[in-house]
Amino acid sequence: MPIGKGSEVVDKSSNIGSLRQSPNSFYTEVIRNAQTAQNKFPLNSRENERSRDSLLCYLALREHDLSDFTARVS
Repeated sequence: MPIGKGSEVVDKSSNIGSLRQSPNSFYTEVIRNAQTAQNKFPLNSRENERSRDSLLCYLALREHDLSDFTARVS
């Protein structure tokens, strides 16, 4: 249902749809980048695999400016 915002009409359903797609696209790109980086940082044992993977995901996520997304979500 469109909502009036001053002279601007905002369709809430399309905003929700775009917000759902944004996290999904971020997620898939972050995971893809982290998986690619795994080859650059091999481990001698599987003991530290989760820690390495978490760090690689964090670093891949930090490559994006999320300020626009967080502003739309809040």
